[in-house]
Amino acid sequence: MWRFAGLVVLLVLGAMTTAVADDASELADQIKRGTELHAKGNYRDALIAWEKAVALKAPPSAAYNAACAAARAGMRDKALEWLGKAIDAGFTGATSAASDEDLVSLRGD
Repeated sequence: MWRFAGLVVLLVLGAMTTAVADDASELADQIKRGTELHAKGNYRDALIAWEKAVALKAPPSAAYNAACAAARAGMRDKALEWLGKAIDAGFTGATSAASDEDLVSLRGD
């Protein structure tokens, strides 16, 4: 009985480890995709990639990058929403945000 229980535990732990590795890989892919799309000026698709990265537990900078993509895409309300999420998540780059060219459309708000 204990052998069977031990085997089940090992199988569950193995599946969990694989799932964590898959999530980390997907997160890295979404961060890379968001970065590349933003650099190409494809801001709406970059925003989608950043949103997926945030859902995969990316660092607070991903929410900030989502705000930048939304601002560049002309999605002002969504950009402000993402800035709030970035701050709530612990983003500490407020000084860089004040001069970030991606956020020019939000100045004064």
